[in-house]
Amino acid sequence: MVLMELDYSTIVRSFDNPVKAKIIATLHNNGPLTPKGLLVHLKNMPQATLYRQIRALESDGLLEIVREEKKRAVVERTYDLSKILQKMTESVTCRNDVNAYMAIVRETFTILSEKFDGYSSREGADIIGDGSHVKYVPIYATREEMDGLIKDIFELIIPFMKPKSVDQRKHLVGCIVTPSEEVEWYE
Repeated sequence: MVLMELDYSTIVRSFDNPVKAKIIATLHNNGPLTPKGLLVHLKNMPQATLYRQIRALESDGLLEIVREEKKRAVVERTYDLSKILQKMTESVTCRNDVNAYMAIVRETFTILSEKFDGYSSREGADIIGDGSHVKYVPIYATREEMDGLIKDIFELIIPFMKPKSVDQRKHLVGCIVTPSEEVEWYE
């Protein structure tokens, strides 16, 4: 396979798609899998949806075929995260690549801005009635406390990632935690 260049926009936009994000997370946590193996972990996902999103992720360069095995008249493919995505993740986290991390943060802000721009330009947008919020507060915590807090925040959010009633509307929540210059909180 020829490795293609990935841009941060492709990666961040894939995480904006809940189906693609689940496939990426499942492969990240469980290693190379066939589509049948993915379906074992993604029980509620229709097979046609899974195959469509696998093809999209593969064409974007986020997945690669790591094995092909002929089983009867069908070729069974095994997928894994692309080497480029793995290297990019390693670069950002393990190597403390601040420039790459900043590019991801910028892309995340760009996508959230585009989504809000689309919302705010529609007829009848109602910031309070539609449940929009912007919050920015300093907090004081150790590294371990921050790790725990972020984990707790995502644990709170998980039950809301699937609609449970027709009354619920989709909202996007972005969470970026950044160390700050010395900023004091005054009451």
